Amino acid sequence: MISKVGLHTMWNEHFGIGVVEMLAAGLVTVAHDSAGPQMDIVKPALPIDDNNGDARKARESRTGVGFLAHDAASYAAALARALRLTPSARHALVEAAQQHSLKFSDSVFANHFADLVTGPKHGHLFGATQALIGNSGGSKRDD
Repeated sequence: MISKVGLHTMWNEHFGIGVVEMLAAGLVTVAHDSAGPQMDIVKPALPIDDNNGDARKARESRTGVGFLAHDAASYAAALARALRLTPSARHALVEAAQQHSLKFSDSVFANHFADLVTGPKHGHLFGATQALIGNSGGSKRDD
């Protein structure tokens, strides 16, 4: 059997790379509603059991990338929602989550780091970024 839901219970985790990995792996993610997962990673999906057949609400329920919880009752409710997703709602949520996880990729990090170190000159990455991505023969850029 293949896992469909990822559960992350750590309170106040600074970032939450495990949460990002669950999103990237295609798991419907339930994470603690605090710190990094809450502020930076999980855009909550609306509760699907509140849709009552309303197509607009059904579309909205698929715009998030997971669920947040803070205690046993909210984890139970989030897990129930995650497990009750229709195949199409699950597919849409997982697709959005995988796309969202790319925001935390090595290349995005390297680009942001390079912009901090060298500035976003000419839209190219030089110096520190070449070192980060392993360009050992890197040539220097003349401004």
